[in-house]
Amino acid sequence: MKKTYLLLALCCACSSPAFGRKDNYESFLIEFTPSYWLVNSSGKAQSGSDSVDLRSDLGVRKNTSEFLGKVTLKPFRKHRLVFEGVPFRFSGRNNLNRTFTFAGQTYMVQDQITFKAQINYLFGGYQYDVVSLRHGHFGIVTGVAYFDARGTITSSASGTSSSDRVQVPLPLLGAEFRAFPMRASNRININGELKGMSFGRYGSYFQSALNAGLSFGRHVTFQAGFALQDLDVRDDTRTKTFNTRFAGPVFSIQFRE
Repeated sequence: MKKTYLLLALCCACSSPAFGRKDNYESFLIEFTPSYWLVNSSGKAQSGSDSVDLRSDLGVRKNTSEFLGKVTLKPFRKHRLVFEGVPFRFSGRNNLNRTFTFAGQTYMVQDQITFKAQINYLFGGYQYDVVSLRHGHFGIVTGVAYFDARGTITSSASGTSSSDRVQVPLPLLGAEFRAFPMRASNRININGELKGMSFGRYGSYFQSALNAGLSFGRHVTFQAGFALQDLDVRDDTRTKTFNTRFAGPVFSIQFRE
């Protein structure tokens, strides 16, 4: 009889909310979030003595669209592995109203130039959830971001071109959260993140995002929000610098298993 009572008590305990997974909206093994990012691009680049503006000098379009991908692995309740990346691609065309030098090549007033750039951003990190509840979490993130930026300017008048490249790994620290405000429902969630670091005379990096999500079942969530990346890197002599800001609305589909 005692064994029967013990078995019934164990079954009730395992089926209760404290032990079950049904109402634990933060219970998953992998989360994949592909996003469509409408980017407002601005910034400056320097390779030599002159600083070049991406818009006024190089004619880079104000708005472009980019793909942002993020994968989160959660092997344990409070521990996450986070990976994300963006392959930025943008270009411009302009009739110069001033003379400047870029990567050893001088471009004269009234010359028509074309500009192409690519910036590959990758991040890998670890997150510890300081707060880990069934209806949300708050975690501290640490990791390393890697940037590979390359720009090429071509003169229509002479047919010559010049290019330069900046490759830099940056350690980052930040925080991330998600909350389900509706009682006993995962239909709506609010989530966001903030990470970055200042490197003194070598520059800084700052990244933030805020989203609102609408879930359909446990496995699929549609999100809309706003994201920002602000990068400023420099070399020892400050003759090679790269400063960009990417900001705009972002739309995502999140898959969770």
